Amino acid sequence: MIAWNALLVSFSMLTFTGLTTGIVRLIYNNSFKAWVCNGELTWSGDPDVLLYSHLFCLSKFPELLDTAFLVIRGKHVLFLHWYHHISVLLYCWYVTQQRYPATAFACINAFVHSVMYYYYMRTAQEIRPAFAKMVLLPSSAFLFVFSFLSLLFFSLLFSLFSSLSSLSLLSSLSLSLSSLLFLLHRSVKLKRL
Repeated sequence: MIAWNALLVSFSMLTFTGLTTGIVRLIYNNSFKAWVCNGELTWSGDPDVLLYSHLFCLSKFPELLDTAFLVIRGKHVLFLHWYHHISVLLYCWYVTQQRYPATAFACINAFVHSVMYYYYMRTAQEIRPAFAKMVLLPSSAFLFVFSFLSLLFFSLLFSLFSSLSSLSLLSSLSLSLSSLLFLLHRSVKLKRL
């Protein structure tokens, strides 16, 4: 499990850094509004953003497999955990089909998973990271609330500036709410550390 989690940390950090630099470049070369509203910038405008967006979407399969590993090892997996991984996988499929601009969500999710899988890797080594209580609970709560608010914000902006149907807004709001519930659960669980 140590090597598996190290692989997931590395992959999450790779997608996070690749997306972050691509987002900065997209905003610099275009505009903030274009980045938020124009999915073509993500899916055909910048080859690096396209690459890291696809890698992010593909990363959802090993993360779902990681959940299966937890079940196989006899760990208790909450419905919310399953729901999060399945809904994000479906969301990735949806945004690729609709060419929806979702790099903000991908970037935040990749960062959170980098920290989470690092923690899992260290605990698999029977080392409890010193930052667990100090950093994980406050930063997880902050990141989860920030994730929810940013998804909500970008969904509203996209629906205002875009000609897509309200289905896009509803699916984004649904994912935002499920992410918030998942993160609230994680923050309560981290309090017990």
